[in-house]
Amino acid sequence: MDEGDLFNRAILNRHRVLTQSLIVFDTTVPFYFSRVGQVPLLEGLFRGRALIPSAVFAEIEGLSYDHPGAALLLKSTVFKTIRPTQDEEEEALDYQRSWRGLDAVLADPKKNRGEAHCVALSRRSTPPMPIVLHDHEAFDNLRSLKIPRLHMVDIAVALTTRGGYTPDAAWQLYESMVRLGMHQIDGYDLSDHGSRGRFNRACDALKLARPGVSVTHREGAFDQ
Repeated sequence: MDEGDLFNRAILNRHRVLTQSLIVFDTTVPFYFSRVGQVPLLEGLFRGRALIPSAVFAEIEGLSYDHPGAALLLKSTVFKTIRPTQDEEEEALDYQRSWRGLDAVLADPKKNRGEAHCVALSRRSTPPMPIVLHDHEAFDNLRSLKIPRLHMVDIAVALTTRGGYTPDAAWQLYESMVRLGMHQIDGYDLSDHGSRGRFNRACDALKLARPGVSVTHREGAFDQ
């Protein structure tokens, strides 16, 4: 299997998980959907499958005071908010300590709390539920725990088959979020002239896939 085939297979695997699984969301991607006024897109893609831990709900609630559009997320039907168990609270706190150190957590216990609770919630099921996550602190944990990580580019690609978007429009959606401050995804940096071509290849991989194509999890497919 050549490099192009491996790329296409990885895209198909990621798309299958994104569109068929229960998905845990960290704050970043929903927040930027609200910033660009496109919360209904999330509802169309993920209603009935999107979970957020209560810590993420609290982060969105806090952001809504300065960004009124985020209040639409609090009223949206797309997310089911999940309260942590006591064990998950302790697990999330352990992640925060490992990322920042005990003194930093005591000084600012809210920092990275939503992200840590996403990892704990993901592990409530076997295998773990995939997480839509942009912050970098948890990346090593996701790899070691074999938790699939998805991101905004995966969603933008999916919009070209399930949201009625052209690749141009989907890329512009991603670009607009980055311009507002969202972290860019490795391999899809706006300053890299190859990023747009890579995005188009991902869109083409879905467009050319045969209906009913069988795709399965491949180790490393979620490390992007």
